[in-house]
Amino acid sequence: MEQHFTYAQDAPTENIAQGDVLERTHELESILSDIHPYYHRKTENTYFIVLTQSCDLVRGRASDGLCKADYISIAPVRPLNYILQEEVDNMSASAFGEIKVCSSRDKKNLSFFLSRLLNNNHPEYFYLHKDPARGLHGDYMAMLRLSVAIKKMHYQTCLDARILQLTSEFQAKLGWLVGEIYSRVGTTDWAPEKLESQVKRNLDGKALWVEDKELARLKKKVRAWQGNNPSNELTPEVLEELSRQTPSKKEEVESRIESIIRDSPPIVTLLENEALTERELRSLINLFRVDPTLATLLK
Repeated sequence: MEQHFTYAQDAPTENIAQGDVLERTHELESILSDIHPYYHRKTENTYFIVLTQSCDLVRGRASDGLCKADYISIAPVRPLNYILQEEVDNMSASAFGEIKVCSSRDKKNLSFFLSRLLNNNHPEYFYLHKDPARGLHGDYMAMLRLSVAIKKMHYQTCLDARILQLTSEFQAKLGWLVGEIYSRVGTTDWAPEKLESQVKRNLDGKALWVEDKELARLKKKVRAWQGNNPSNELTPEVLEELSRQTPSKKEEVESRIESIIRDSPPIVTLLENEALTERELRSLINLFRVDPTLATLLK
């Protein structure tokens, strides 16, 4: 697998550096359980990332032979899916029980949110792309606002726990995010087509995405289904089927236009007298379906 551009190609430095990704070794677990038990118990904190500036982490710059910084700041690293699911939960319509249903507008907003995450342009997170060969098994987000400090006496424990190191430009980007510097550090962005694919892959299956104008009609259809099936559970499969059966506003208008035309007395008379054929009537109705102005009004 090709190594992601976020990570350094060369062997990691002999010192800890800002952005180093730490696995939860037994030694690090022991430290966390003693001084940060909540972070230790939080199972979604799968990894940790170093936030202290690299220049303060060079060994030998203090009288004790350790680093200049008295404390090493680290932040938890959680699965990307965990972050996305929280966002989906916050925007999901409540009318469908445990099943997540969101509008297409929500999906657009979530796609924009995810694009910012992937390109590390969100002030609270830092994206880490999977690198199974080095021990990062999945896509993750560093939670920059949830940092904790451990004493520099645990320097070697952090060094032994390191599995990944960032490139210098992404160390700078992380430093900019952590320091809340408002001038953007230029880093490599995802290619647009790859970014779109990555966004789609992460959003697929998170919810049933429904067009904004169709969401209210789907809610009515669900209420009707529940009224007719009081003892049955609304499953994702049933909901998807109801969604497929729910006509769009354009389809509803077209159906109503056809009903009005067919039921009008002059048309009925023409059909009965064979002055108008069914084929001609279908052609007349189709004029409404393909009319571009009407289509624009129904968007």
